[in-house]
Amino acid sequence: MDAIANEMENAGFYQDKYSFTPRLRAYAATGNIEGLKKIMEIMEADSRVGMDCETYLIATNAFLKAGLGEKSFELLKKVEKMAITTKGRHKTLHTVLYTYAKLGKKGEVDRIWKFLKKEKIYNVGCRNMII
Repeated sequence: MDAIANEMENAGFYQDKYSFTPRLRAYAATGNIEGLKKIMEIMEADSRVGMDCETYLIATNAFLKAGLGEKSFELLKKVEKMAITTKGRHKTLHTVLYTYAKLGKKGEVDRIWKFLKKEKIYNVGCRNMII
């Protein structure tokens, strides 16, 4: 993937979210944390690309799998802030709740649960609370 990305860059093609996200996913899937961090830096630095809830959650789970709980927690906070103001916040916040649970952050789980109860709870939210 890196070779193709370099080829695109050398040919003058603009890389956007849709070309960076598959690379981010690939690095996450293979546990390449350094590659993941590099792509995140590029995406965060370019306002035309940026990171959204989905891409931060990809990185969050990769850091969690790599045993980097604090980094995962830090990114979850970003996702949560972003999700509160987005249209599809419920689905994202259910994922955030589940990931806080995986991290063992009971206070965060309770806080998100209370927020979700005020708005709308899906089956997945109840299942996440049982975990």
